[in-house]
Amino acid sequence: ELYIGPGFNQSSCTFDGCMFSRVAGATSADALPVGVFSHCDFGEFDEASTNAAILRLNISPSLKALMTILRKLYLQAGGGRKIEALKRGMPGGGPVCSLIDPVLRLLVAEEMVAVTGDVAHPVRKHAARARDILTTGALSNDPLVQRVRELSP
Repeated sequence: ELYIGPGFNQSSCTFDGCMFSRVAGATSADALPVGVFSHCDFGEFDEASTNAAILRLNISPSLKALMTILRKLYLQAGGGRKIEALKRGMPGGGPVCSLIDPVLRLLVAEEMVAVTGDVAHPVRKHAARARDILTTGALSNDPLVQRVRELSP
């Protein structure tokens, strides 16, 4: 088993011809850093195809908040979500729920989300960026992810 944390991208480790039954900290082989794994086989990865699965990941609460917001706005049907709906399904009063508003402010500052009244709308020209963040998760080098990490207590 391989456990990947946020510092993995700064590591000089490489793997050649290895077999991993499970990779924790990545959602797919596409999320793994390029050039680190050569001729390796992978079993299962972290499940992040639903918001509930994201909440079970071993990542910071701020990244969970970011990934659930991006899923709800960019991957689920509809043109927008009420801001209160972005908090639906979160453990009430927990750290992830309390980070929804600060993460949403960062998304607005990055112009990935537009807020009109009490509704958040995805800015579709950033759909590829949102998908990339969702795919790479904690391994993302996106500047937004770096700023979101700083929100975690």
